[in-house]
Amino acid sequence: MTQRPSSSAVALWSALFWIFLGSVWPLAAPAGEAPKGPRPGDPYLSIPLNTLGFDPVPTRLLVGGATMFTLHFVDDTHLLLTFNSRGLIPRINDGAPQDDDRLITALLVELPTGNILARTTWHTRDHEQYLWPLAHGMFLLRIRSRLSVIAPMRNLGQADPFQQQSFLEMNHPIGYVSVSPGGDLLVVETITPPRSGVDNDNSPASPQVVQIPTTPNVEIRFYRMVYQTGRDDLPTLTAQAAGVVAAHNFIRVPATSEGFLDILQESNETWLFDFQSHAGKRLQLSPFDTTCAPSPYFVSRTEFVALGCRGSETRLMLSGFNLRGEQSWIQVLSGQQIAPMIIAAPDAGRFAFSRVLVAASYYDLQNLVPEELSGQEIQVIQHYDGRILLKVMASPIQRTGQNFDLSPDGQNFTVIRNGNLDLFHLPELSRKDLEQVKLAAAMVERNDARIRLNPIRPETATKTAPAQTEGRPAMTINAPTREPEAPKANAGDANPDDGPRPAPSLYGPDYPRNPKP
Repeated sequence: MTQRPSSSAVALWSALFWIFLGSVWPLAAPAGEAPKGPRPGDPYLSIPLNTLGFDPVPTRLLVGGATMFTLHFVDDTHLLLTFNSRGLIPRINDGAPQDDDRLITALLVELPTGNILARTTWHTRDHEQYLWPLAHGMFLLRIRSRLSVIAPMRNLGQADPFQQQSFLEMNHPIGYVSVSPGGDLLVVETITPPRSGVDNDNSPASPQVVQIPTTPNVEIRFYRMVYQTGRDDLPTLTAQAAGVVAAHNFIRVPATSEGFLDILQESNETWLFDFQSHAGKRLQLSPFDTTCAPSPYFVSRTEFVALGCRGSETRLMLSGFNLRGEQSWIQVLSGQQIAPMIIAAPDAGRFAFSRVLVAASYYDLQNLVPEELSGQEIQVIQHYDGRILLKVMASPIQRTGQNFDLSPDGQNFTVIRNGNLDLFHLPELSRKDLEQVKLAAAMVERNDARIRLNPIRPETATKTAPAQTEGRPAMTINAPTREPEAPKANAGDANPDDGPRPAPSLYGPDYPRNPKP
């Protein structure tokens, strides 16, 4: 007698049959209806990195602060991907003992086809950050202390789309570079080498011995980036020197080409933001209730966000502000973090916020190991209301960032994760979103005044320095190969002919006195 299968067995075999059928025979969309796209939160395009020649990178280098790859939108439909490449490194006669040469492959990738339109190789001399996005599809490339501009889309029809146009040559080793949202202000921080024959106490020393000061002398130079229409209606770029100040450490300056944020402590739980125009106008902005010193980041010329905390430095929060004096929203963040990074799309009023999550209770920022970190979280946020549009995890973690980007129109997001280059569609801008973008742009009061960083403030106000760049500087500081000319500018002023000036109240040769690690 044949035993009939149970109802549960029939159901199981039926489910397995339909799963198999669905895997080999995808269901077609109904007639007249377009096929469904990716589910919300899923990438619409995923390109395997190994098909582009991208090799896995040792995690210890990424966690330690090296920049091993970068990912940027050139425009809304093209990506610039760069990464370490293998090959025979040519010998150059100007080599120095501290050099750490490597080859970088750069690819111009078309979207959504994934086709490689152009390729080149750069020979860099260290493992620090080498690329910064500007505006109009231009990028700043650093080789040692030389800065060049590349524009791969503009030069696509030429023999070398990645041809380098000389831009700035610094006399001192570069230690830190930053570009404001929209690419309107460039900040280059260099290390001034100690003078031979003079030690830290200004007493004579042996001519053969160079005394290294306990705190380096840093020159912070500001350049306004001027984009003008050139041949074939394509923009050309020039840099206008806008100021230079002195400091003891590399410092992230919260500034735009119009002004900078001055930070004052009102009480143990309240900090004040003032926007100081380079032309002298001062705006009192919304206070920030935080028990630790805030870290502000501009996301457009008139909007910024700030990191703070409540009670302890592990109870973190992110808040949105603007130059109208409004504090629009607060987001409470969970877990410990390091290496916060902001990438903005000002024309869409959006920004991407990245942070590396720390799993260990105690850690040494200078000697991190991969096991102490739990991931790299990235959120895409609409600034005026704090709305979270997308949240993803990048993999592998790159402490210096540059493994994700927003398109200039704010409609697409890309990230490197799990061996793929993933691309996501973001929600269309609503009517209210567009109104807020126009409102923010209308607040810009342009000026070309010299950048001094010395605001006038009440005598009772606490003088607070901008946040230092986390951990070690963005670039390794190498000993100079030649003695540069001594700077002639006064601290806080680019023009020595104006006579002596008081030390800047944000920072100067005496700030920060006790820098945090």
